[in-house]
Amino acid sequence: MNIRRANITDSEALVDLHHQSWLSAYVNEAMGVTKEKIDALYANHTERVQRYQKLFSATAEEKTYPIWVAPLGERVVGFVAPRKDESGRNRLGALYVHPDFFGKGIGSALLEKVVEYYRGQTISLDVVTYNQRAKAFYEAKGFHYTGKHSTFSTTSGAIQMPMEEMEMQA
Repeated sequence: MNIRRANITDSEALVDLHHQSWLSAYVNEAMGVTKEKIDALYANHTERVQRYQKLFSATAEEKTYPIWVAPLGERVVGFVAPRKDESGRNRLGALYVHPDFFGKGIGSALLEKVVEYYRGQTISLDVVTYNQRAKAFYEAKGFHYTGKHSTFSTTSGAIQMPMEEMEMQA
């Protein structure tokens, strides 16, 4: 799998992939996370694309973290974005694979890129508590639960999801 640094030409694909991944992973009527709410969150498509374009246009000093993508031909089918949190801890901020490509090793290849990036250090992440596919994936890769829980909330507060923290030594 050819994992590469994302660039400005990937901006639209990243927004689309993020949207499709959220629809696949997070819809949960019992928790109040509906397809309609997620679609509404992504209704500002142009603004989201512009945010990525601004990130990729930033100078090296302004860039806070890399984004890597998994291209399949001309199509971006997955991406990963490690980052530092406000306390300086290494975080896996996002790892998304298009649902049509689950189980094909793409998530594993993307995660391996982050493990290489943080080699010898601890990596933490938050996973939605009801996202069993993601939890099983991270457990199989050596992540363990820390016992910390939180709630992810969109800026508008329309979507709230319970989270569990996991970590591993890279």
